[in-house]
Parts: sequence; C-alpha cells; structure tokens
Amino acid sequence: MDQGKYIVGVDLGGRLLRLGIVQIDPQGNLNLQEDVVEYPSPRSWKEFLQVLEGWHERKVQSFNIEGYGIAIAGAIEGHAKVVKAPNLPWLDGRNVPEKLAPHLGLDPKQIVVANDMEAAAYGERERGVLRGCDWAIFDTISTGWGGTLILNGEVVVGEPGHVNLGFDLPYVCGCGNRGCVEALYSGSAMERRILQQFQRQVEEQKILFPPDLNVWDYFHKELETGAEWAISLLEEWAEGVGRAWANVLNRIRPIKMIVYMGTTAEKLIPKAMDKIRATIRRICMFPEHKEIQIKKAAEPNRSIYGAVLVYQRVQKEREKEGGDGT
Repeated sequence: MDQGKYIVGVDLGGRLLRLGIVQIDPQGNLNLQEDVVEYPSPRSWKEFLQVLEGWHERKVQSFNIEGYGIAIAGAIEGHAKVVKAPNLPWLDGRNVPEKLAPHLGLDPKQIVVANDMEAAAYGERERGVLRGCDWAIFDTISTGWGGTLILNGEVVVGEPGHVNLGFDLPYVCGCGNRGCVEALYSGSAMERRILQQFQRQVEEQKILFPPDLNVWDYFHKELETGAEWAISLLEEWAEGVGRAWANVLNRIRPIKMIVYMGTTAEKLIPKAMDKIRATIRRICMFPEHKEIQIKKAAEPNRSIYGAVLVYQRVQKEREKEGGDGT
C-alpha cells in the first residue's frame, strides 16, 4: 500500500532548531509523524551538522526519508544559498544543499531551503488563520523582524526588519547597517534596550545586578507598576510596528488582514494593540484599513509544514522544467 512520502521539515531560527517528519499521503494531506523536537540554535556549521547527522541517523531506521525542507531566518537565493542571515552569520554565503547533502547520504536536489517566513506563510495558509486569505501582511517579530506578503494568493518574501529609519540612529543591525527597524524593535533589540535601562538603575540606586535577571519579567513588572520609561518604550515600539504596517497598507490596498507571530510580538502586541491601531488609523489612507483585522498566527508548527510545502513546490517546478532547477 502506498504510504506517501516522508519529508523532514526543519525550522532554523536565532533561538531554536526544530525538526519534524511530515508524511504527504497519496491524497496530498500533510501529517506530522511525531512530536517536533527542539534544540538550542547552533552557533556554527559544525554544530548544525552534529545535530542533523545524529538525528537523521536515528530516524532513517524507521522512515524512508525522501528529502529535507529547511526554513532559515535569512535571505535565500535559488532555494539553496543563504545570501545573508543576520542572526545566523555562520550561514552567510553558504550553499546549504551542496554542503549538507553528503553528511545525510542525500543528493543536493533532495534538500530545499526556504526563507523562514516564506515557509511559515505556506504553513499558516495550509492550517492556520491565513487559510483562504489571498491578501495579507504576515510578520514575525522575535530575535529579528521578518515577514512576507500574501498578494493575490502568492507568497512574496521580503525583509521588513531592514527598512531603514535613518543613518544616524545609535544601533547597528545584525545585517551590518545602521538604522534598521530590526535594530530598534526586534526581540533582541528590545532586550538590549531594557537591559540598558536596568543597568542605569543599578548605577543610580547602587543595587546589585542579579545574575539570573529575566529581562522580560523585569520589563512587564515595570509596566505593571507604571514606570514611565517602560510605558514610553512600549509606546515607541507600538508606533514603530504600526507605522511599518500602515505604510504597507497604503501601498497595497487589497490587503485584508495582518497576521503576526514571534515571541516578542506575542508578548507585546496584546499590551500595545490600542497604540498600534491608533497609529494605523492616523497613517492609512483607505477607510477599510482603519479597523483592519490583526490576528495572531494559530498553527504552532507552521514553519515545519511550510518547509515541506516549499520542498514539494520546488520539486514540482523542477519536474516541469525537466531538470534540477539549478
């Protein structure tokens, strides 16, 4: 009996590496075979290989793995080469299929690389709140700030975190430029700014710096107590996010929905929604955008499923072309 295909979905971000095996059954349905496993994000190519080689060796004993779809937080060329990965610099310039395939006993054509938000968008359209939505903004604000647009049903990958606000701003982005919104409003940027505030308190109040300080717990506690600096920082963040979204809405009128994901967005948007909406109302030209739907992504394994869907799409395109597509 035809059991379908088994494709490994990989989600490689700045904080975590997640792996899952997805079956594509003969009817085209996607079925996760086991719980997704998580590892701390590798700090080098060698670490990445060690994790994947060990995991693959165990899984091929139970599954006939056809290939890998790998979602990576960065700019990707030809579904193979990492042009730039600001939070994973050890991947910059690397052709992942060529370098990884020999270690897994695969052909490079059996490995397809996607931008992480490209994969997440496909997964969320398949199983989450983007199902049936053909016009949307889909952003993640976590370690960095990534995003895609759904334009007339097509997933269009971009780098919203690297929209530049000014060359004279104090923070240098992970991409090397100065003034990116990611350098101000991503999770890593916000953690840095919150920590700077705490350090000022340590110096001014002569208190000891706790080694186990949780930056976000400290920030939310300061918000709850009405600390002026914390409220001001949250409002600045909300206005920055609102401006970014509103400027896209003014350029692409058919957009019907904004969907967000990522640890930072999920922590802060519920607290900042009023300010985000107020900013959008002030900027948007079109009346239907004044109260646009803003929703949290719903499928927890969207990037795993999406990496597999991108793998499947690329293989079909190669078949049509009658070659390997490279």
